[in-house]
Amino acid sequence: MVSEQVSTKSKRGFRLNLANAFSVRGESTLSKDESGELIEIICQKLAEKNLIEAAVMVMESSYPLAFLGSQAMLVVEPLLGNGLEMLFPNLMDAVPYDKLRQLLENRDSVQLLMARLNDYLDTKRGKRKLTKKKRWSWR
Repeated sequence: MVSEQVSTKSKRGFRLNLANAFSVRGESTLSKDESGELIEIICQKLAEKNLIEAAVMVMESSYPLAFLGSQAMLVVEPLLGNGLEMLFPNLMDAVPYDKLRQLLENRDSVQLLMARLNDYLDTKRGKRKLTKKKRWSWR
């Protein structure tokens, strides 16, 4: 009877540990204010370069792989060294590499980034609609 209780406890413990073994949701090291500021900076930089549509497409297609991308950034960082500042000078001046990696680690932050990019895209489309003149109609 005691062995049955031990085996059921060990099974429950094993299942709980297994459930947490592959969990990618972790505690974010960035506060909500910091992640909000970073998201706003990234969106502004992309809007300056007119890359909002491309960023939305990339973020929507690679959302499931954002955590793996952040881990790849961790691996590649020592190899690139200062090469990132040469490749992306405007973005790397505004957003530090570590903070960008931490932002991509958290799925909630990635969802906030995608939502903010979509907001920028909607405002851009709204401005385009207001300035566009009607050339023809069916009537």
